[in-house]
Amino acid sequence: MKAEYFVGLDIHKKSWVVAIVCQQEAIFRSRIDSNVQTLFSVLAKNSVMPNNSIFVYEAGSFGYSLYDDLTNRGYQGIVVSPTQIPSEPGDRVKTDFRDSLDLAVKLEAGMLRGIYIPSLKQRAVRDLSRTRWQLFRQRTSLIRQVKSKLLFQGIPYPDKGWSKKLRDFILSIEMDSTHKQAITHLIETLDHIEKRLSRIEQHLHQTLIREGYATQLALLRTIPGIGTRTAEVFITEIGDFKRFPDAEHLTSYLGLTPVEYSSGEKVIRGPISHRGNPRVRQTLIEAAWTTVRIDPRMRMHYNRLSKRIGSRKAIIACARKLIHIMYRMLITGEVYRSEKSATIVH
Repeated sequence: MKAEYFVGLDIHKKSWVVAIVCQQEAIFRSRIDSNVQTLFSVLAKNSVMPNNSIFVYEAGSFGYSLYDDLTNRGYQGIVVSPTQIPSEPGDRVKTDFRDSLDLAVKLEAGMLRGIYIPSLKQRAVRDLSRTRWQLFRQRTSLIRQVKSKLLFQGIPYPDKGWSKKLRDFILSIEMDSTHKQAITHLIETLDHIEKRLSRIEQHLHQTLIREGYATQLALLRTIPGIGTRTAEVFITEIGDFKRFPDAEHLTSYLGLTPVEYSSGEKVIRGPISHRGNPRVRQTLIEAAWTTVRIDPRMRMHYNRLSKRIGSRKAIIACARKLIHIMYRMLITGEVYRSEKSATIVH
């Protein structure tokens, strides 16, 4: 289909701004109610039909419901990442009307590339996984708050982790009753979140098994340092891993590829890009620390690199190697074997 009309949408909670471009000219720009039926009416009045148009909007907190509504009606379009939209140097003027028109113009010029749209099933399991992640972060924050209150009062406590033993120890400490109430409230909230975490972890695991991810989970768990939670985060966040032509593309997608600056014959490699999915990136870096402790080959790889580039960069390199291993295993169905890891990784 050769599109005649290019529709740029700048969407917000209470309103959407619609820009329609045809042959490099804006034929319509207006703010409308955030209602898909109103949008369909606007498109129809401007002769924008499913067989002659393409739409675009930026990915954000509104998800893919508008994309679903439009594609279910027969329209074609893309959702783009805000960080990958080309911008003019020095252009600092940003308004909803300019943004929607800019999207439409760049869409017509072929300057935009859409992101991957997960299926409804993938979105559902990912949402459950991300809810678990949010609860875990709340748990971490509450533990930090409890320990901060003890520190403020000059009360010593074990510095590592959180356990029932530490919880009971804190509640047994004699202190001013009002201070005790403050800490008790936090700990009781923490108890509640830990119960919810346990339930959501069971629910997530059961859902993944029911949806056919049991084989992938079992494969990834054969890697030392990759437990159930790490495997679940990787699977739910990546979705269809076959959309990546090779492991290097997946590594770049996760923001673990070094930024490169080149001029003439000079090439400078900087820090990792940090683009892409922060949940997977953080989870894999944490898993890499465990892997280098318990897997001999990965430990050798880490030790060799850390002497040359330092421990921080070395663990990032190990996380990249983990991605290559995981990608290859999911493609081939081969379980992890430490002595054969060199043949698994390209």
